[in-house]
Amino acid sequence: MSKKLNIVAVGTGDWHKPALYVGYVKTFLEKTPGIKGRTEMTIVCPDFNGSFKGLLPKIKPLSPDMVTVTPHEDWDNASMFELCHKLKNWNPDLVIVVYAESPRNRIQVEDVRKSGVIDYIIHGEAEIPFTALVKYLLDGGNAQFNFPNIICFKREAALSKTKS
Repeated sequence: MSKKLNIVAVGTGDWHKPALYVGYVKTFLEKTPGIKGRTEMTIVCPDFNGSFKGLLPKIKPLSPDMVTVTPHEDWDNASMFELCHKLKNWNPDLVIVVYAESPRNRIQVEDVRKSGVIDYIIHGEAEIPFTALVKYLLDGGNAQFNFPNIICFKREAALSKTKS
């Protein structure tokens, strides 16, 4: 595959501070052998404290293949689901991944399943399982994907735009 996987990561956390957790995941991913040079990951931050509103105009011009969203315990997670619905309406082939140290405490996994717009959720520390997921998708994503700490909601979720 010659095209880089274009990932947009939505950074959340303490208001007006760098998204350190997302930055760490980005650095880990980009330094991993077999992935290094095959991805482009851009971090975008919300304009409104505690809400994911207004992010779609920031994300669309970046033409991502994948968007990652990190729920935050103090944030309006209904706006996270709203953003994910808007993203899927804009691009049904977009892969959406939710991860955080413990998203089970921040959002209900059942709500994610019912939303129908989130492809994968990673619970626990994300850098290793997220990197494995990206490698799996970069390499074609044709086999069943099994990795501890990842729940796959859509068996068919794959990166159709980047498959060779």
